[in-house]
Amino acid sequence: MNKTEFLDEVRSRLKGLAPEDIEKAITYYDEAILDRVEDGMTEDEATADIGRPEDIANEILYDTPITKLVKAKVDKKKQNIETWEIVMIVLLAPIWIPVLIVLLSVILSVYIVLWSVIISLIATIIALVFGGIVIALAALTGLFTVSSTNTLGVVGLGILCLGVGLALIIPVKWACIGLVKAMKAFARWLKGLFINKKGDKE
Repeated sequence: MNKTEFLDEVRSRLKGLAPEDIEKAITYYDEAILDRVEDGMTEDEATADIGRPEDIANEILYDTPITKLVKAKVDKKKQNIETWEIVMIVLLAPIWIPVLIVLLSVILSVYIVLWSVIISLIATIIALVFGGIVIALAALTGLFTVSSTNTLGVVGLGILCLGVGLALIIPVKWACIGLVKAMKAFARWLKGLFINKKGDKE
């Protein structure tokens, strides 16, 4: 694939972006190809070395903030909007505005819940580890100052809390990593709603 074909392919797959962002990406890859050609590669070798156009386009789109994707999509719709569509938007506003608010609230709630779970798991580990240490030390201090049959039981409880906290560190770490990955996947899915696939006609 020569440079022109490669850049045209990338451009066609970036239809979800604003024109200035598309040209910025095209200029970057144009220069990357020219650099490789100057180093002795053919255009075909240079484009193959950079990667597949679809992979590059997907990486650019998924790295773009969702606000930019939404703005580009809205701007494109504005250019093609018909009078009857404006009338329908206005007439149906009492329906679509509450629905949009609900959808945004659900999305925000999902993120809040996931972050709350992560923070709760970390807080539980910290509470168990430090609480166990404090309980054990406090009970040991009491062992030498006050004679009590329950003191050793309290020391044991502190050590148990400490042990449980330490044992949960790795599972909680993997759970938090999984939740973060789930949030990233959810964000990519949301972005995917605003990304035009190749062949879409606006």
